[in-house]
Amino acid sequence: MKLISSAKLLTGILLIAVCICEEYASGLTNETFFDHSLFNRFLGRFVVAGRVNYAGAKIESSDLNTYLLKIASEPKSKVFSMKEPEQIAFYINAYNAITIKTILDHYPIHGSLLNFLYPQNSIRQIKNAWSEKHTVHGEPLSLDDIEHNILRKKYREPRIHLALVCAAMSCPPIRNEAYRGELLDKQLNDQATKFLNSPYGTRYDAASKTLYISSIFKWYGDDFVGAYKNSLDLKGYPPKETAVLNFIYRFLKEPIQKAIISSKVKVKYLKYDWTLNQIPLPAN
Repeated sequence: MKLISSAKLLTGILLIAVCICEEYASGLTNETFFDHSLFNRFLGRFVVAGRVNYAGAKIESSDLNTYLLKIASEPKSKVFSMKEPEQIAFYINAYNAITIKTILDHYPIHGSLLNFLYPQNSIRQIKNAWSEKHTVHGEPLSLDDIEHNILRKKYREPRIHLALVCAAMSCPPIRNEAYRGELLDKQLNDQATKFLNSPYGTRYDAASKTLYISSIFKWYGDDFVGAYKNSLDLKGYPPKETAVLNFIYRFLKEPIQKAIISSKVKVKYLKYDWTLNQIPLPAN
């Protein structure tokens, strides 16, 4: 029996090692990244100052449609193998993309006079907008499923409420870029800053010492309890309001910050405006 020379043996070992490393690196890249470039391009074209050009997007929605096909066909196991920020970005983008597609499928929206509680052009006029099933990583999921059964249940990241956009004026502004795992923390903080310093996020009445905040915090304020401790040492508030005030404080401008820490403010919630978050249409 011939013995393999040391040089040949070493060469063989090195080749095997190189192949293993290349395969591992390729697998790692696939596991930790989802390409959101199509949605990024779509948002860059049709979002201006937090509003959507639905009329323009209705005419040219190929990027959005192709992106939703990618979302639909991505294996669930691959999504769950991504790093957590990548997973959160995937679901936020899926939610926002599906919401826009829901609007486009019914645009222009002509509401029913029977549904007089909401504006005629509101997503609230679309039947089953939040319960209709869409394909996401190979399984049927509704907008409610994505928000409540995945994002809120699986991840302890209450800032998602500043990123999920339900196509209404009182929603946080939609970004003109897609969320990305490596930028997620920065993007969520930027969303909080923009939204909380807008008329839809907070409003302070100095005369009555009343802080009006978005109804989002009324509905989902409990998600912030535990995630944001009482570092301001606020007293006399229920746990939900204590957590919310500690969260929003870091993003607000100085006058409102001073009001929060200098005296007990009354907390009330802003009325939610369900008018469609579209770019204003030109007058006829």
